[in-house]
Amino acid sequence: VDGRDACPCQSGKEYGACCKPYHRAVADGSVELAETAEGVLRARFSAFALGDVAYLVHSTSSSHEDWVDARADPDAFLFWKASIRSFCKRYGFVSIDLL
Repeated sequence: VDGRDACPCQSGKEYGACCKPYHRAVADGSVELAETAEGVLRARFSAFALGDVAYLVHSTSSSHEDWVDARADPDAFLFWKASIRSFCKRYGFVSIDLL
């Protein structure tokens, strides 16, 4: 997805002005997340739609049952990342409904 394409989160904005800055920040080693719950949901939806495993891992709370500490269990962490990648490929993320 190019920065000028419509954002997968269906905000009506271009990807480059919507979710891409959050995705890129994680890829660049930053810890920037969206400021609002809706923003986080949209950025995570876009990450699932685009298969952005790094963003999904980074934006998963350490209190979530699926979260794995890479330093404590590197093998489980690699498996978790592979599971996310497989999930993204298996399902089509084409629409998001926020109430």
